[in-house]
Amino acid sequence: MKKVYLFPIIALSLILSISFAGCAKKESISSQVFCDKMTQNGYAVNDIKEQYSEFEHITEAYLAVDETQSYKIEFYVLSDNEKAAAMFETNKQDCEQNKGSSYFGNSYNVGNHGKYTNTYDGMYVLISRVDNTLIFVKTSEDYKTAVNEAVDALGY
Repeated sequence: MKKVYLFPIIALSLILSISFAGCAKKESISSQVFCDKMTQNGYAVNDIKEQYSEFEHITEAYLAVDETQSYKIEFYVLSDNEKAAAMFETNKQDCEQNKGSSYFGNSYNVGNHGKYTNTYDGMYVLISRVDNTLIFVKTSEDYKTAVNEAVDALGY
């Protein structure tokens, strides 16, 4: 009589379902939705496009600052998905080069979206891309939970 090893089958099924959870196509938001949602949640939102005027591929840029002015969430709209993916990778590589000896990071890039997080030397970095939009945050590790909640509420 064959023995059925139920635990390995359940564990493998769970791992596979978690692995493919992030593979679904995500919907990007417009800059208007970003501004509206952030303002509704108490953030001060500023148009910072002028700072990036030499970069033609950045068509819109906004900065949301929390009410305590402790951290900032940057939102970019780029000319196309490829430019956003390249900006995602460039920022990710910059963070990877600057991290200290003790860090904890996570990264994925699937389909039309990607996300990178890294905690090192008391700092927290989050970069999230959906289609031609990108969110960037670099702040103290103290605000990691608040940042994640804000970004999750945006669907990123």
